[in-house]
Amino acid sequence: MLKPTIKQQGGTVRERYLAKLADDSFFGLWTYPNVYTDEGINKRKVGEELSDLLVVFENNVIIFSDKDIGFNNDIDVNVSWKRWFKKSVIKSSQQLYGAEKWIKEKPHRIYLDNRCTQKFPLDLSGDINIYLVAVTCNTVQAAKNT
Repeated sequence: MLKPTIKQQGGTVRERYLAKLADDSFFGLWTYPNVYTDEGINKRKVGEELSDLLVVFENNVIIFSDKDIGFNNDIDVNVSWKRWFKKSVIKSSQQLYGAEKWIKEKPHRIYLDNRCTQKFPLDLSGDINIYLVAVTCNTVQAAKNT
């Protein structure tokens, strides 16, 4: 008998928006919001978030990281930009590369829930193509001001 796949809905407003956007764009069968690894489960009773959104179609995997970091418009734009870039783009890139590495090395240790009780339903081992997508926000006003 088939069991339903229970997916996360996104922990923040932006994650829920990303999940809905992906669900509408990629079809719900291929999207998995807030996927977790079992790293740290023994100490904290919750796993580590692998990605904000995972899209899987055949042997293609798209990993999304979404950062909602405020841009400080009250200080010099050069200082604000460096701080925002580090917190948004660099941190997002680190998360994405870490997720890619985890998927390649430990594909059997991925879960749909933070308690790591629901195994990820698809086999991500073998020959897969991985695409990384960093989603950032909060720079429109700063760009308009420069």
